[in-house]
Amino acid sequence: MSFVLRAAPSGKVIRGDASGQTLVYNAVTRSWDVGDTTPMGVYQFASLDDLEAAFPALGGVHLLDEAAVYQFVGAGFDVGANRIEVTGAGAIVEGQGATTIAGQNTFAVLKMNGAQQTVRSINVENTGVDGTLNQCALEVLSSCDVWGGRFSVLNDGSAIQCANNAELTLTAVDAVGTLADVYYTTGELAMVGCRLLGGGPALVIGGVGGAFVTLDACWCAANKEYGIVIEGGVVRLEVIGTNLGSPQDACILRNSGNVGSCSVVGGYLGGAVGIDWAASLPTRGLLLVGADISAATPFVGFDETTARVNVKACSNAGGLAPETPIVP
Repeated sequence: MSFVLRAAPSGKVIRGDASGQTLVYNAVTRSWDVGDTTPMGVYQFASLDDLEAAFPALGGVHLLDEAAVYQFVGAGFDVGANRIEVTGAGAIVEGQGATTIAGQNTFAVLKMNGAQQTVRSINVENTGVDGTLNQCALEVLSSCDVWGGRFSVLNDGSAIQCANNAELTLTAVDAVGTLADVYYTTGELAMVGCRLLGGGPALVIGGVGGAFVTLDACWCAANKEYGIVIEGGVVRLEVIGTNLGSPQDACILRNSGNVGSCSVVGGYLGGAVGIDWAASLPTRGLLLVGADISAATPFVGFDETTARVNVKACSNAGGLAPETPIVP
């Protein structure tokens, strides 16, 4: 038997078990308890019918508007051309390992649009054919932490999009895009231990109002088109201990936009070009420390002696790389 769960007005009473006891969900321990102990309501969906019964698609949107835990426990949910939009502050969306939400939306299949939200252990796939960066599996427009899961687009698009001055942290996430694995326009983005597996760029930075972007201990698939592509403004870009792989073009390519500072600390830059930054170097400096820069052409548009560039203790296929003299 499956349950469609709607919390009582107190946000606590959840469901009954076979023996007639009242069970409630403890959002702290993530377990079902007997009695009135949980601070949040919980909805559990075992099928698309469960979702439709609790939150019917109106105008193409399943609107999950409560501060609740939304559990998707079935193997798969295909929402078609609809999308799931979560607006409840503090809401949690979670799956159970193999749970996948699929759809064919021209924008996002799962849209997180509330403060202090969480997505964990769920897969989302967009199989639409829109062919723009705006088509994505997951879109974040406020503040959200994403833990685990796989987010992918089958055709042209970006797996994950961060916009509207959002605060997004991705931890141990797999992103599989075509035009970009992750597309960032504004806000703050931190990626920790993520795998960037699509054929296009791992990260595209667009827009004009960017704040801070950090990649920490991430890994890029081999033979991608690019690693990081900069096409918009960002105050600070930090790449720490990240394997940018061996892309067909550059590991880091700056096309346009103003960057305050860019730091590459540790990690690997292989492939054809390490960093291609032909003009408008970061106003507060381009810093490379302890990285393995084994690309065939380490730098395009600058070298270790260029103003506002500081290269220290880096290596390449031949040993230690040339570095910047002491900066006065």
